[in-house]
Amino acid sequence: IKVWDLSQETVVTTYSVHTQPVNCVACSPTDESLFVSCGQDGRVLMWDRRKPDKPASRIDVEFPSCSPTTAAWHPQQRSTIAFGDELGNVTVKDFLGTEPARVEKIHSRRVNSLGFSTNGASLLASVSDDCSLAVMTSELQEIFRDRQHQDFVKGVCWLHGDSSNLTTVGWDHLVLHHTITSAAESAGSSS
Repeated sequence: IKVWDLSQETVVTTYSVHTQPVNCVACSPTDESLFVSCGQDGRVLMWDRRKPDKPASRIDVEFPSCSPTTAAWHPQQRSTIAFGDELGNVTVKDFLGTEPARVEKIHSRRVNSLGFSTNGASLLASVSDDCSLAVMTSELQEIFRDRQHQDFVKGVCWLHGDSSNLTTVGWDHLVLHHTITSAAESAGSSS
């Protein structure tokens, strides 16, 4: 993992802690010293750049033999992260709280990307190699599923400040815009 100073276009620090390829890095939205990483070594690590002697600490995962594939940091809750894995599980964890992590099997295949909505609604979107988009509440209850993609869905992004509009991209060369029409709706329409 390399930390860059973009204004100077230089590498500030290089971390070599993961023993297999790194799948994802997600930065804290509120503290530039904090980020999480996940790798094919099965580990999710919390990083604090202010601790030079031991900057990384391990976050326990439900399925340690399964590689985490992606991570996302909640934009309004400074200690809440989500990560997905190769088996299609999505985990939401408050790393400062005492509550156990919430884990649900959301997809039938690898989770490729996660994204929290950027307003106060606390919705989480996930996309997968099962060619679907799922939108869940913060308790991981599915409220929307879309299966329009014909190949792996690789990316998801919410419209800034909106909890009803998001965009997905897939290996099928499609960029799809989705509108979450109702929190009670389990299968929705896309535009």
